[in-house]
Amino acid sequence: SASFEALGMSLLYSSTAPSTGIERELSISTSARSLINAVRRGIRPRDVVTHRSIRNAMAVVMAVGGSTNAVLHYLAIAAAARSALSLHDVELIRRRVPVICNMKPSGLHSTADLHSAGGVPRVMHELALAGLIDESCLTITGRTIGAELLAAHRKRHGSTVVLPTNMALYRTGRLVVLRGNMSRDGAVAKTSGLSILLHSGTARVFRSEEACVQAILNGCVRIGDVVVLIYLGPKGGPGMPEMLSPTAALVGMGLGQSACLITDGRF
Repeated sequence: SASFEALGMSLLYSSTAPSTGIERELSISTSARSLINAVRRGIRPRDVVTHRSIRNAMAVVMAVGGSTNAVLHYLAIAAAARSALSLHDVELIRRRVPVICNMKPSGLHSTADLHSAGGVPRVMHELALAGLIDESCLTITGRTIGAELLAAHRKRHGSTVVLPTNMALYRTGRLVVLRGNMSRDGAVAKTSGLSILLHSGTARVFRSEEACVQAILNGCVRIGDVVVLIYLGPKGGPGMPEMLSPTAALVGMGLGQSACLITDGRF
């Protein structure tokens, strides 16, 4: 994950380097040496993974237009690190951090393009200029993230992949925290590329992914409907599965822009 570079738990450039390139081989050997060095110096995960470093990681997630899964995982990581990160914190970060990467699936560029443009360090450099990165956070190397960014190579300043914050694609992040009568404790929606942010329609409720997909393919879900998938959370599923099949089925049936999907599973 690119955000692990911002978290300080992986080396800069390591997440975006192409798997077939020499950079990947160099990253593996350098990572191994850094790990041995951390053990010798007594640097432990909880020294690196703190409330401040998690906020850095979430800032990068917002800046690159990342996945809703990042919220799920960083809430769990924060709990393991004894950090009090909440959905409220995520929403506050979203409001502060602009989307400065034009990345797929809602944008134009790939991870390889991001790497060529300077990778996560380039993203963090732009955020740091805007005061959106805490550069004092420790990393697995034993140096601060600010020191790591200072030593990082600067590539492709004129890139269309990573933009300055004053030329952002969106002024705020696209992972929006929602609250309402269906989810009083909060839910997350990714709004990148959406042209319609208000939807009202007939609820079609399903208790399994399989039943939902079959109904969509049989034409039981129509334009304007709201597909509700329940019992697919951490205690259901099993294991909180990602709803890729129902979403693919909706798109395949021409309902990608005209139906809504709500689930307690991952989406």
